[in-house]
Amino acid sequence: MSSISSYRTRPLPNYGTLMTIEEFTDYVKRGSFIDSDGHGCYATETEVTNIQVNLKDIKYDKADIFPKFSHVMWFNK
Repeated sequence: MSSISSYRTRPLPNYGTLMTIEEFTDYVKRGSFIDSDGHGCYATETEVTNIQVNLKDIKYDKADIFPKFSHVMWFNK
């Protein structure tokens, strides 16, 4: 995972699915997203970061969810 102190942001792209952290966590815990489906990056309502979400950490409540980021942008393969 990228360090919180060295991340980059960019405007949200026209592709992918933006979800709140709560929505995303619920989907992961229900098995709706798995690593082979794609990947997620922490985001805000207007920007996406280069910090990738570790799905296993989300599933088992071990994720470093940074309070600065309220969303996850999911990119299907």
